[in-house]
Amino acid sequence: MNPPGLFDDPTTRSELVAAAANKPANAEVPTVQLAEFVTTFARVLGDPALPHLFFVEGGALAVENALKCSFDWKSRRNEAAGRSSELGTKVPAPEARLPRPKRLHALR
Repeated sequence: MNPPGLFDDPTTRSELVAAAANKPANAEVPTVQLAEFVTTFARVLGDPALPHLFFVEGGALAVENALKCSFDWKSRRNEAAGRSSELGTKVPAPEARLPRPKRLHALR
């Protein structure tokens, strides 16, 4: 439910219509609305220790973009540590990451 009087102001109405028509969450095509939102978000909720912002519209694209972002971060971290950047795109098998429960050691 929209707040009362939201559509009474013609300026607000035109801004909402422009935002809905142009999909401002798409960072590949920057819009004025996205730039204003990022500026306000950084001013109000921003943390200097976290200088980068990552906004995704939602759904399956959100998951895909979050995975891409994490792989990119891991690749850059590996390069900075002198390791191959290719390591950041490989996900180890669960058994390589997790310790084997003691009750399953006897099954080997």
